[in-house]
Amino acid sequence: MTDIRIEGAKIIIVGGSSGMGLALARRLLGEGAAVTIAGRSEDKLTAARRNLGEHPGLATVAVDISREEEVAALFCNSGPVDHIVSTAADIEGAYQLLPSIELTAAQRLVESKFYGPLLLAKYGAAHLPPSGSITYTSGVAAYPAGGAWISGRSRQCGARRPGQGACCRTGADPDQRCVTRMGGYADLELRRRRRQAGDT
Repeated sequence: MTDIRIEGAKIIIVGGSSGMGLALARRLLGEGAAVTIAGRSEDKLTAARRNLGEHPGLATVAVDISREEEVAALFCNSGPVDHIVSTAADIEGAYQLLPSIELTAAQRLVESKFYGPLLLAKYGAAHLPPSGSITYTSGVAAYPAGGAWISGRSRQCGARRPGQGACCRTGADPDQRCVTRMGGYADLELRRRRRQAGDT
């Protein structure tokens, strides 16, 4: 997706107050984009603003993407945007061996990784230009399951031109792209430490 213009673009990053979302926000701001970080925790959003420094292109907004009315309000207040990225994930207690998983933890994971992204597409697509995109990420490979790392290959599917196959259609414009990223290590430093400890 090297044809996407970043300078001057307006980009919403959901889950951008930490991890790869925060790293992405830093890079996009450095390349001249206007970035809005959306997240549930006011404390984390405040920490993200401190981490990124005073930047005229940075804004933050508290929103829970599992609540439809909050997602609708996010885009009602944002106006037109060029790209939407979701790195949000509520994984606490979800990556456990099956006998140890609490149903509430699994429900929170599904809300953050399925229903939340669905709502972002439902309400965000109408605010995107024909060249806009929606990108979802999955950081499951950053978490061990049963003492072993989950491995995966990066996949991307999206409509770049009319007539191309796509993993989803936003309904607003046939050129809009929906990208899903699966697998990969989100925290290379964490991966290095685990290798040094002998856990590959």
